[in-house]
Amino acid sequence: MRYSAGERRRGGRGASIARLLDMAASTAAVGADMRGLGVLLAAVAAICLLQASWGLALTPDDSIPRFLKSIELCKENIVADERLLHDYDAEMRGLTENDSASAKRRAEIRILKKHYNDEIEALRKKIVEYYKKIQEIRESGKDGGS
Repeated sequence: MRYSAGERRRGGRGASIARLLDMAASTAAVGADMRGLGVLLAAVAAICLLQASWGLALTPDDSIPRFLKSIELCKENIVADERLLHDYDAEMRGLTENDSASAKRRAEIRILKKHYNDEIEALRKKIVEYYKKIQEIRESGKDGGS
């Protein structure tokens, strides 16, 4: 039977198989300890999910203060985007030349303005959704900290 150079250094095929068996046994021992921890974590997660799905507790994401903070953030972003749109309008009015660089910049500004207008519309829709969620929370009687 021929052995490779690495197998000869380690003592042949039998030695490498013994090492593999030792590694498997130590991995199994560690796995048994980890399984106990995994079962415990899974049980805690299941209890938390069931409690939230039964409506016994609000998740931190479903609280009125969180929605109010998100609404304020959306309003701030709308103001910032409208400020940018105003700046782009001023720049567009300043571009009166008919050279290729000005035409290219006007096209870029149109694209940017469309993006920011779409962003503002999306933020306004988010605000409406947040107000609807706040109303649903108040109607269900789960005040959520407000």
